[in-house]
Amino acid sequence: MTDQAQLFPDSAIPRPSPRDKAIVVLAAKQLADSLCAGILGDDCGSPEEIAADIAKYARYHYDGYQIARDLEQYACWDCDLEIADELDSFSTIVRNIVHNREKEWAVENNIQPPFPVGSHIRISKTETGIIDRIYEYDAAKYAVVIDGDPDAHSEKESRRIVNFEDVTLVADSSA
Repeated sequence: MTDQAQLFPDSAIPRPSPRDKAIVVLAAKQLADSLCAGILGDDCGSPEEIAADIAKYARYHYDGYQIARDLEQYACWDCDLEIADELDSFSTIVRNIVHNREKEWAVENNIQPPFPVGSHIRISKTETGIIDRIYEYDAAKYAVVIDGDPDAHSEKESRRIVNFEDVTLVADSSA
């Protein structure tokens, strides 16, 4: 993959990520507030401590049951099914924060597509494709038709959504 600094030299700030500590902490705070306002109620204790536990042990790709297990094991929580169901919203909260931060990042840094629609690009060591369009629902992403995908030109119109900075141009082999 290309280095972000090479593609976007004016951008000192990298794309927001679900691994960013500030995003995880903000998501944990939102979830702690929700738990305290609802399920935990008077038994809430300190929302700040709850948020700190969630931020420390939750991962954006975990489901609520995995988060509940880790909180029980490492933070001495006593989770039931209702709490696990509420914890299940953590990944959605993180995704929403990242989505909004990506929009802000793209505007603030004037992120532009490095390659035009129709370019043949490499996505990984084994995958290449053609840029079909700029993806309209997220910031700084392409919708790509993967080479050899049988669903790309069917009624399914399969497209891979990739970040601008995660692709490289495929060298023209006809020259």
